[in-house]
Amino acid sequence: MNRSPFELVLLGSGTCVPQTDSYASGYIVRFAGKTILLDCGPGIVRRMAEAGIDYKTIDAICLTHFHPDHTSDLAPFFLATQYTPGFQRTNPLRIFGPPGLSDFFHSLAKLYGDWIKKSVFPVELREIARDSLSLASLQINSVPVAHSHAAVAYRIAAPDGRSVTYSGDTGFTPALIELAAGTDLLLTECSFPQSMKMAGHLTPEEAADIAGEAKCKKVVLVHLYPVFGETDPVQAVQKKFNGTVILGKDLMRFQI
Repeated sequence: MNRSPFELVLLGSGTCVPQTDSYASGYIVRFAGKTILLDCGPGIVRRMAEAGIDYKTIDAICLTHFHPDHTSDLAPFFLATQYTPGFQRTNPLRIFGPPGLSDFFHSLAKLYGDWIKKSVFPVELREIARDSLSLASLQINSVPVAHSHAAVAYRIAAPDGRSVTYSGDTGFTPALIELAAGTDLLLTECSFPQSMKMAGHLTPEEAADIAGEAKCKKVVLVHLYPVFGETDPVQAVQKKFNGTVILGKDLMRFQI
């Protein structure tokens, strides 16, 4: 049986701390001619070009929260989309995000100019929490998670049940276990080692607990701060989780 390709591309697997080999957060999901951008941190628009992904084809942007390492390339994305010579977008763009999305978007217009919100193509803003949405044949579910005052995680599923779940930035959250139940790939933050546990972020042990309780098939660790040093987060997760564990790197591609 031939199945439509369902692809995840890691554009930026890093954090707010600049590193030469990892940009801040940004991920692409593609299925059946639809392209979704998960978060849009600094440098992600350029990283799309490096990955061979055309920014003009983005159908939807799913923001997990509004910290700059997850959103700061949104204005450059709009600038490129509206002012590329010889190109005029007509397809609508859907932007999903937690409560506060509308205020955030209109604040960008105050900062950079009304051209952002007066785009020549339709822009749909939708604030979400625990929601179920659709983009063509893709199902997008979200739940609130424990990070900033407004943050969400996403699960994107194909009609045949294949799915990828993205934690965004979060501390240990039972709702994330529920969202990720049985998912093919859990793309999860893993910010700090247990010895440096910080509220609103996961350690390898917590990521393992979430993956194990959710019975995920594969785990890809991202959003690791450089403080890990010689500590191996993959090994720490594998001590508590029996599935496949991969340390995410920029420009990695996964077939779901």
